[in-house]
Amino acid sequence: MKKKILLIVRRTSGEIDWVLPILNKISNQYEIITIFENKSIFNDLKRNRQLFALWSVISNKYYVRNIYDDLIGRSLISVFNKLEKIFKVSLASKKEKIFKNIFVKKIIKSKLKINNLDSISFLFHDWGGFTGWINAFKNTKIKIIYFPHSTLKYSITPKHLNNLFGHIMIVGSKSEKMKWKKLFNGKIIVTGHPKYSSEWLSKFKPLKSNNKKFKIVLPMKDWKDSVEKKKLQNILLSVFEVLDKHSDKIILYIKVARKHYYANKNFINSLLIKFQISFKFCEDSLLSLAKSSDLFLVFNDSSVTYDALSQKTLSIELWNKNPKISTTKKYTFQAKNKKDFEKTFNKVFNKNIKNYTIKKYKIFYKNFLTKIKYNNILKYF
Repeated sequence: MKKKILLIVRRTSGEIDWVLPILNKISNQYEIITIFENKSIFNDLKRNRQLFALWSVISNKYYVRNIYDDLIGRSLISVFNKLEKIFKVSLASKKEKIFKNIFVKKIIKSKLKINNLDSISFLFHDWGGFTGWINAFKNTKIKIIYFPHSTLKYSITPKHLNNLFGHIMIVGSKSEKMKWKKLFNGKIIVTGHPKYSSEWLSKFKPLKSNNKKFKIVLPMKDWKDSVEKKKLQNILLSVFEVLDKHSDKIILYIKVARKHYYANKNFINSLLIKFQISFKFCEDSLLSLAKSSDLFLVFNDSSVTYDALSQKTLSIELWNKNPKISTTKKYTFQAKNKKDFEKTFNKVFNKNIKNYTIKKYKIFYKNFLTKIKYNNILKYF
């Protein structure tokens, strides 16, 4: 019987997008079981057709958590967290018992029917936030492996990651390894970002289309509050006014964000109704869209930029923040306002960008494609 790997998907399908190439390499050696922290995350993966198909091949056993399954346990954890803040005491041991009851007894044993914990070799978990799974498997033989949930470099490491418990940390670059050394006592392995390996990219096919129009991809971002939503509305109205001048020659593919999925669709529909632009909501991988499109429109500090450039498709970075602080600045065109966007868009639309494409792809190739080292992590399995 194969040993098992548990993959915890905490927040978005982007976690699977990052780690799946590695798990694919070892799927013949291990049974890979995926646990989704809630139904919306699972639905997010299903709306990513190509990625969902690739995941399904290597993980045919999974569990989607239901809040009613462990409502009492979750409520107790919330109470303990508040008590710790108020009285400045540690209730870690009590919380650990609750986590073991929720995750080991009620999910691993009851839902997944795994009675022998020794059959589980590894637990994969992104480092972006806690779910309780880490606490549940302390003092067991199961090795905890952390991985990034994005190809972005984060300039600030969240405070909650101090003294992170685990065995292996996978990172995308040497600079990230240096940052993690101060916070993590386990082994830190640099692999680059395997999702951009030629072997993995070949699994994402271009979309079938006879449409000869200029194809633009808009990966829509979530908003935090009404102020940010209004800001996005103003930006997008300016963008659509420019695109509308070419409405007979373009088609807009819209990839809707997860958190406000239906609200996002309604929001976009309400804006585009004023224009003549042909558009389509897509449930395809961004990598497949990049292979099929001429341009991406992105909000800055987005790993979408890299997905596009992996297929030599350039992005225009919109002005939702000051472009000077964008970490993806050297990989994109920067639009500082509507006028700047129109000037840049016309340049791309008229295909006066060949030299720009070559230059930016060379930077991407050097910083990403030459850094992929599968074997750095595979030797531990």
